[in-house]
Amino acid sequence: MVTLAQEEASDQRAQLRELEEQLLKLLIPKDAADEGSAILEVRAGTGGEEAALFTREIFRMYERYSEMHRWKFEPLDIAEGFRVTSNVRLKKKN
Repeated sequence: MVTLAQEEASDQRAQLRELEEQLLKLLIPKDAADEGSAILEVRAGTGGEEAALFTREIFRMYERYSEMHRWKFEPLDIAEGFRVTSNVRLKKKN
């Protein structure tokens, strides 16, 4: 009986943590800029070819993330080569 009560108390604590997280998210005030677009710039730092490869992976990660959330992913400027720079506009679809 004690074991059952301990298990239930543990489950209730986990549920309480989840509800607290949800409450905190609801308490964050809305910002007018939340519905607008954002411009994201991804640049390769020092590191040569490996930095360029990593930058391409990060660019692709943001592209997949925006597709997953059904955002408009609009590449503005991509400079390929040894130094990779990408400018992208992300827009939420309403």
